Amino acid sequence: IPQPLSAPGSNTTTINIINNFISIVNNNPNSTFVYGISPLEISSSISYTSNIFHNSIFLSGTFTNNNSSSIGIACEAYQYPSTINLKNNISINKISGGTYNLACSQSQDIGIIFADYNCFWAENEIVDYQLSVNNYIETRSLQDYQCTAGTNEQNTIFKDVSFVNESTGDLHLTGSSIGDYDLIGVSGLAITNDFDPTDVRSTTAPYMGADEATAFNFTGGIIRVKAFIEGIPTPDPNPKNITIELWECNVNGDAVSAAPFDVFSNKQFSSTGTVWVNSPNALAIPAGNKFYIVVKYPGALDTWSKNSGETFSTIPNLFLNYDFTTGYSKAYCDNLKTCGCKYFIYNGDTNGDGEIDSEDGDNLALDYGLPAGAGRYTDVNRDGIVDGIDLEIICENMAFYAKTISDPVQSGYLQFWNRPPGALGNVVYTSNCDHTVYTCTCP
Repeated sequence: IPQPLSAPGSNTTTINIINNFISIVNNNPNSTFVYGISPLEISSSISYTSNIFHNSIFLSGTFTNNNSSSIGIACEAYQYPSTINLKNNISINKISGGTYNLACSQSQDIGIIFADYNCFWAENEIVDYQLSVNNYIETRSLQDYQCTAGTNEQNTIFKDVSFVNESTGDLHLTGSSIGDYDLIGVSGLAITNDFDPTDVRSTTAPYMGADEATAFNFTGGIIRVKAFIEGIPTPDPNPKNITIELWECNVNGDAVSAAPFDVFSNKQFSSTGTVWVNSPNALAIPAGNKFYIVVKYPGALDTWSKNSGETFSTIPNLFLNYDFTTGYSKAYCDNLKTCGCKYFIYNGDTNGDGEIDSEDGDNLALDYGLPAGAGRYTDVNRDGIVDGIDLEIICENMAFYAKTISDPVQSGYLQFWNRPPGALGNVVYTSNCDHTVYTCTCP
């Protein structure tokens, strides 16, 4: 059983597993289990505390034994009152074959696991999580995982990363992983260096994993946006181009112009549902004013950030992390839908007119049974076929007439709907909210 770092409760009461590179890249045809880090309860009634911080794990190879399995990080606080603290780790599992190959497995009942700000990735199911005997999930859906984990793992991501050389065990970050804002971990763990003893960790924006790569650059104002789209899983196997707009608003929350001051086109959500933009213009907004963030996803309703607007934080300097998925109030007029514990942008606006109505239902009827790509966004959940799942989403939204009208003149309304008031030409329009709490069709 290849198991480089284990922490059986019978040996000690506290163990720190910090700043390790763990790379297992050989085929293990005769192995039943392959673990990277495994603080497991092994025939002991002695409880223990395990601190697992800032480790980088990479597993690869092929099982020839169909009964084999592998886990990058396997945590167990199930039978005894043990405590496991699991934060700022990267675990990538690319082993194929066998029964299952997970990036992380967590099991707790009598004991407690405190886990967050980790990066996990595997080729099929990414994680499993057992909160109790009757609360278990094995999934590659970030939404489902975070809902099952309760207060744990709400800032954890599902994302592949680039290492220098896995075969030699060099798990320093490289390529696009250097400076990737998704890899910002949590500060305050009192870990002052990284795998290389002379490299100092950031005290405000440390990296996940054992390598503290080139410091994150927040010059010019960085905005990281997280959003889930109704009916579409995260990770999204078929990501689409999206647009992020920034609109200035005054102290009353009213838009100060009829157009955004920044437009970022041809962006894509990452595998963890995030996208980031660099906006020096947002820093130039007059004192006292703020800005709105608008997410435009093909076929989904334009969705504005919460009432009254946003500003940058100071730690880290000039950085804004905006998460639409955590509550109704994160969107203007609470214009989101809920599924489980997460919140989603309305989907099903097949013709892009800002409303989900009978015209969208008619478009879907015309395309029903056809492959995606008919020129309309009728493949609502992006699974490649227009079918009953897409129909369910549209009909559900038609029932309460979901809308985000951004141009009342063109749409024939006297008000903006589910977005801030503002002016078009010489006419000042008010705002109207049209939102009731609804659950959505889960991805």
